[in-house]
Amino acid sequence: MKNGKGMVALSVISLLIGASGLGIGLYTYKNFSTVQGPQGLPGEDGTDGIDGTLDNLVAVWNQLSGSGTDFNLTLLAIECNRSEYFELTDTYTKIHLIEEGWYRFSLKCLFTNINPGNNYSCSLYRNDERIERFWFSETLTGTSYHMCNGIIYIYSFPYEHFNIRASGGAFFSILGQAEYNQLVVEYVGEA
Repeated sequence: MKNGKGMVALSVISLLIGASGLGIGLYTYKNFSTVQGPQGLPGEDGTDGIDGTLDNLVAVWNQLSGSGTDFNLTLLAIECNRSEYFELTDTYTKIHLIEEGWYRFSLKCLFTNINPGNNYSCSLYRNDERIERFWFSETLTGTSYHMCNGIIYIYSFPYEHFNIRASGGAFFSILGQAEYNQLVVEYVGEA
C-alpha cells in the first residue's frame, strides 16, 4: 500500500512540474513566436507591422536583408532615428546602445528560399554572445518561406552592442521588402 501512495504522490508532483514547464513554454511561445504560411504574412490584413509608442521609439528599420548560410542581418531604410540612444556600426549590422536601461526589440523577418528538412535560426547577440535564439526546422513541402516574429526585453549597459544573426543548413535569404521585415527598438526605461 505504501508503494501505491508513493506512486500517486510522485505522479502528482510530476504533473505539477510538467504544468509549470508548460506555462513557461507558452510564455516563451507567446513572446517569441512564428507564423507560417500565407495567412501569416504581415501587411495582408491592412497593418504595417509592429506597433510602438512614439515617445519610446529609438529606431525603426523597415528593411532587413541578407543571404547565405550564416550572416548578420543588414539594417536598412531607417524611419525613426533617435541618435541619443544608439549608434549603428559594422556596415549597418551592429547596434550600440548608448543609454543604460531596458529596451524592447521587436523583430519580424521573412526567411525565403528555404529547403524542406533543413534547420534555420534567427538569433539576437549581445557583445558577440547569443542571448536569444529562435530555431525552427522546415519540413513542409511546397513552402519556401517562413515568417519569424519575436519580441524580447533586454537590459543594456552603456555601449553594449547587439546584432541579429541568421543561419541555416542550406542557402537562404531574408526578403528585403518593408512589409515583411522590420526591426523596432524601444527604450522602456531604467531599472
